Amino acid sequence: MSIRYQLTIEGMSCSNCEKHVREILLNFDGVSAVRVSAPSGKASFESDEEIAQEELEEVLDDEGYILTEVVAR
Repeated sequence: MSIRYQLTIEGMSCSNCEKHVREILLNFDGVSAVRVSAPSGKASFESDEEIAQEELEEVLDDEGYILTEVVAR
């Protein structure tokens, strides 16, 4: 059963940011169906494995983005 994640991310301003965040998220094992929107500051994806918020925060922060919210269902 996959887990659906919805993220709110600050610091995305263009389509290149969308592509970059998409690539970051796809580097996590089991991640698929990634969608990223710079105008709304949102990203969503599905994962076969649970991903800790701290892991997401760290990798996004390393690339200059700020993770402000994570909802997992």
